[in-house]
Amino acid sequence: MPGEFHFMGHCYFAFNRLWYDDLTGWAVDICGFDKTVKRDTEDMSYFTHFDRFYTLLTLSNYDRFFWSIRLDYASRPNAGYGDV
Repeated sequence: MPGEFHFMGHCYFAFNRLWYDDLTGWAVDICGFDKTVKRDTEDMSYFTHFDRFYTLLTLSNYDRFFWSIRLDYASRPNAGYGDV
């Protein structure tokens, strides 16, 4: 797995090591990735599981933020500053 994907694997593992306890550990348990996404691992054979988990986490956060912002505010940068 050379190049960009190899770099992504190391990014996933580094992020996991740094933020597992504070940000992602609860999501690992809830999503059922607790058997494959471990706090301390650098085994590239788990890359696919880490990739799927962090993609799922990113998309779910995007979805949550997208639906919590009113589209009329998002389409007008000055909305909310008295120019509504």
